[in-house]
Amino acid sequence: MSTVSYLVVVAFTHFFVGNVNPLYHKRKLRDATEGSKRFVKLVSWCHRNAPVYPVLPSLVISTDDTTVFAFRGVTTKGEQWYLLEGEKRHEDTQSVYSSEVGGTDHLNGMRARLTITMNGTGSMAAPFISVTGLTDQELPVSKCPSGVLHAVIPSLCVGSSQDLRHNAVGYVSFLRGNTTHPEGKTTDQINFEYYREAVLIPFITTIREKLFGHSPGTDIPIELTAVTWIDGGQSQLKSVLDDEVLDKMDNLRIIINKHSAARTAVEQAADLCPVFRTIKTLIQYTTRDDFPPFGLVDEINAIFLDLKHRGILLLKHNKESALKDFISAYPSMIGRAAPTSSVAKGFLSNGMLDKRTMFWPDYDAILQTCKSKLIKNAQEVLVRRKFKAMYEEMSRRGRLTD
Repeated sequence: MSTVSYLVVVAFTHFFVGNVNPLYHKRKLRDATEGSKRFVKLVSWCHRNAPVYPVLPSLVISTDDTTVFAFRGVTTKGEQWYLLEGEKRHEDTQSVYSSEVGGTDHLNGMRARLTITMNGTGSMAAPFISVTGLTDQELPVSKCPSGVLHAVIPSLCVGSSQDLRHNAVGYVSFLRGNTTHPEGKTTDQINFEYYREAVLIPFITTIREKLFGHSPGTDIPIELTAVTWIDGGQSQLKSVLDDEVLDKMDNLRIIINKHSAARTAVEQAADLCPVFRTIKTLIQYTTRDDFPPFGLVDEINAIFLDLKHRGILLLKHNKESALKDFISAYPSMIGRAAPTSSVAKGFLSNGMLDKRTMFWPDYDAILQTCKSKLIKNAQEVLVRRKFKAMYEEMSRRGRLTD
């Protein structure tokens, strides 16, 4: 049923009723895959055969995160990966171990969560790194009551070390463990709220402005509606399930969809493209020691020094060194791991865009995300018999019942 739910959500949120606007829609349906043509016909049928058009690929957006172990230097040949155990265990966290003295400096590093927002044409939002699990001594309550500290770092962006015109900012957040905000919010929830306002919404605004000439602050045409997908972690969900937030996103013409937790590996664009896997490989061999000691490295050193002098961030030298090394090298890693073609691949694999025009959602590709042939065949029968009824239920309830 999860595949069918995914299909109906895409049908309901990725299409709009009306004629194609040539100002925005450059790819013809006749050039698309048969699966896309079938999908358009189905959605049109639900609207008494009225014409329909899709969300623009550059406004089909996915946000996901992964956790890495940040350390100083590079690994040695003998070091191997292993999962942390016991009290050190953390979801999606991996580290490096060796009995030899290696680049990991005997595990003197820190966990870093990388949040990445990408779109169907291969663009990516500003880098956002979250350092989790800090202690009261490292991030004192008296200096940071909320338990979340955000640092805005100029030139923390792809290409900043090659082209000095690239001076966009990136973000590093520091989260204290076991801290609850007076309003009942967790540090993760506060962090996701900040991400939405500082990274996600500006990313969508920039796409509309730079690609389609839309002036920020003016009425947004329906053709520039954005659809953003999240993986549905509890903190991330709580950051958007608020009437005020939902009203704001509605006014900004941003639709928020959630992936099924059990199917992110076959639905989520970031999981289907090689970006995260490549980053986890590159982190073993990339260090700021290989870069000239100026530019971004200077910016990072100055910010850490200022936070230390003000008594806000008090990391031990080995942890601070490991973190600065990782942040300095991150633009190089993300630039190598996320070429446009690699980013866009995830949106083709999950069926949000077809492989011929990279424009129209693909009915067949979405059903192919179900890996069991028997279940897939049964779900195809269900769609043929009940699609219109499920579409109407989605219109009424915003979800499908079992």
